[in-house]
Amino acid sequence: MNAHTSGKQGETLNPDEWIVPDLDLFQFVVDHDPPRPFSYWTQIAEDLRHWKPVALIASLPVAAALTYATGEWLFLPVGVILFGLWVVCLRIVVLSYRNDPIHGGVVHSWKPHKNAASILTGTVRLADGDVVSVGLDRQFAPDLEEGQEPFEVLFLRNPKHELEHVIAYRRTTSPRPTRRAAPS
Repeated sequence: MNAHTSGKQGETLNPDEWIVPDLDLFQFVVDHDPPRPFSYWTQIAEDLRHWKPVALIASLPVAAALTYATGEWLFLPVGVILFGLWVVCLRIVVLSYRNDPIHGGVVHSWKPHKNAASILTGTVRLADGDVVSVGLDRQFAPDLEEGQEPFEVLFLRNPKHELEHVIAYRRTTSPRPTRRAAPS
């Protein structure tokens, strides 16, 4: 599959017009059925490319060094808690990429997440009638605006999650559903 960078940081456009933050990860998820051979080392390598996970990873050795240098033991529990948070998140992400099936749908409007302004959320109605919330990091979708519509999305579906992880999106020409007028 050939692909090219769309010109926006972190986005790649593949031949099917899907805009993806990470083409290799997208191809891996699409090409493998669950359970996928996704390893912890793969995600650790991805985490090391971003400052927020690196800060969480570094919290334990920094806290240990501060504890040793100052003799104040309270640094250590903070480091352990922050590092533990990263370990929990690592496990959630790896298990999601390994086991969650891919679903698709159309998001008719986007809005900011109630607790994280850097995340856009939308709702998708699945073929079985379920309505799920999906989330996409604004960093990977700078062309999306609140209320802009419609966009087709591919996401990893896990009924235990409150917000499903969008792995790709593209513009669609499907019309917005309309409400029927009440009979007069």
